[in-house]
Amino acid sequence: MRTIKGLPISQDGNDSNFPDGQIRNESTTEVGTPVVREIYGDVLTNIYKILRDSKITPNQLEDGENNGYQLLKALKFFVNEINDLKQVITVNNHVISTLLNIDTLPDDYVFVARISENVIKSESYTITGSGSDSYNVTLDSDITASSLVIVVLNSSSSTITSVSNSSNTSISNSVLDVSFSQPLSFNDSSKLLFISSNQVLTTDPMSYNVQNTIQVSEGNGVLIVLDAIVLKNRLICHCLDVETNEYKLFSFLTSNLNSLEGEITIPNNSSSDNSPYIMCDGEFIYFTNSSASINNDVENFKIGKYSFDENSLTLSSVSFSEIENTFQKTTNYFITDGFLFTYISGVLSRYDLNGNSKDIVGVFNSVNGQVFKFESETYFSTGEVASKWNY
Repeated sequence: MRTIKGLPISQDGNDSNFPDGQIRNESTTEVGTPVVREIYGDVLTNIYKILRDSKITPNQLEDGENNGYQLLKALKFFVNEINDLKQVITVNNHVISTLLNIDTLPDDYVFVARISENVIKSESYTITGSGSDSYNVTLDSDITASSLVIVVLNSSSSTITSVSNSSNTSISNSVLDVSFSQPLSFNDSSKLLFISSNQVLTTDPMSYNVQNTIQVSEGNGVLIVLDAIVLKNRLICHCLDVETNEYKLFSFLTSNLNSLEGEITIPNNSSSDNSPYIMCDGEFIYFTNSSASINNDVENFKIGKYSFDENSLTLSSVSFSEIENTFQKTTNYFITDGFLFTYISGVLSRYDLNGNSKDIVGVFNSVNGQVFKFESETYFSTGEVASKWNY
């Protein structure tokens, strides 16, 4: 841009302090610097360009405390005020999206993010933002959903590097960040979901008030979400009608947790209140306290096994059985190879689902933690990180 130093106009003249020239006030004895295009044109042009690049439309109001400061808002955008927090980048059909407007950012711009879905090194991805540009992406490794990553934006080829996993760690061997809340006991989707106070959470971060959605959709304000699992791309919520003591299941598509898909029909649903728990092995859904029908028995060790049809949203009875009678109901479980494992007060117990035997697999000195199934793998957590268990 132009400076005023070489212009043949009145100016301050203090070149040591103002090497590019400085405006002089007009007084009764001195001529002031005139208002001319050569002085102010570049300044205004650059201000307007800053506003355009930051996608801010001049509101034609005088900036101030009442109307705000649009130039300041634009400048904050360029220093990326929203990147004071870790960004969330979402993945959909090999397109990685960020809230940042990458059109306005320089090559080799770096930011930290958490990725919403698994990405595979051998596959091709592009990254896009709130603008129109999109860049090809190079991955340093397979990266697990919810991992912390460093993104380097470059119009030639952007890179995404995991800082949660080492570069030679595959998705199946990775650890999981579970600092957000309690993971669902069973989840066969690629997105880690959590349940907290009748809501479902993700590390995007997003929260879905599934209980409220069910209550509004069903016109029933006394339906309470007790637990949830993910099976066949559905979030299945186990609910209780506290007035009728009837237990019900409701389905959400994992791609749209804001909208209820419908109620799952349960055959011969008992109206007793034996507090059944829901369990899943990836193929079948199980209920405690169930023989002849769901919620039919006082005994916790009586287990009903059901198949789930995701097209008709129905359950069909497969069998009823009794496991070892000291079984305690818990959401801290996983099912593997026909065995039900529970982890209670540091004791890992194994129950044969096809018989009535029980084994104490290990006693871990009262180390409390959570076991759960995610993407067909078993994980154990005592805090913010979950590691795979080989059971």
